[in-house]
Amino acid sequence: MYGAQWCPDCRRAKQFFGDQRVLYDWINVDDNPDSMKYVEQVNGGKQIIPTIVFENGSVLTEPSNAELAEKLGIQPKATHQYFEVIIIGSGPAGLTAAIYAAREGFDTLVIERSGVGGQTGITERIDNYPGFPDGVGGAELAGPAQDSRRVLRC
Repeated sequence: MYGAQWCPDCRRAKQFFGDQRVLYDWINVDDNPDSMKYVEQVNGGKQIIPTIVFENGSVLTEPSNAELAEKLGIQPKATHQYFEVIIIGSGPAGLTAAIYAAREGFDTLVIERSGVGGQTGITERIDNYPGFPDGVGGAELAGPAQDSRRVLRC
């Protein structure tokens, strides 16, 4: 991501990537004149930031959060109109509720503002979590949980 510390759109994009646990490289155009030349090159001579270059070579310039979500394959809308269980938040309690509801065969939706696991996903260790008598890392707990049910990120 090419940007500058003073740029509000850059801060928003960085916040989005942080919330979604997307790894990225930050290139401050104020500290590196060659990086601004690259930004101008990919933007038809214009100095537009943030300019985000993805691993496949595609570029988004001043993307909205919705555009970033679409590019990353994050589904911000539910696929069904009806769910038997809706859980707000995917911290330890939300993940536990979702896992048990899904095990019982309920059509379950978890709504989370950031990445799956919320604060849990970046917590180093969670003690006293069901099924993990010795504790578990937050990312270890949140990662597989994302694959096991629908998650709506708002």
